[in-house]
Amino acid sequence: MKSSKRKKEREDLRLQAIAKIMITIDRLGGEIAFDEAYLFGSVTKPFRFLESADIDIGFVGLDGRQKDQFPNISHEPQDGNRQLTGGPAAGRRPSNQENVKETGLSTT
Repeated sequence: MKSSKRKKEREDLRLQAIAKIMITIDRLGGEIAFDEAYLFGSVTKPFRFLESADIDIGFVGLDGRQKDQFPNISHEPQDGNRQLTGGPAAGRRPSNQENVKETGLSTT
């Protein structure tokens, strides 16, 4: 019984985090131009999101100048201690972008 209660609490937390991050991404859309945004990592996995987890966002369609702005955004706290980690979906390898797009949750 405890396990199912914990799973429900984790899922409620995950859904609340997704709702809040959608607002943040919408705000970022007014500051930084991007084509698409994807959530990836534990926030996309039902019943597995932990209170201490960060939220990973991959952005598609950033120009070079905008890519440099993400170190500041990555330290913006969400829900107290939660970290918002954003950056180009491709990361260091172009194949990462396709992986993020295939496995991530589109926010746009």
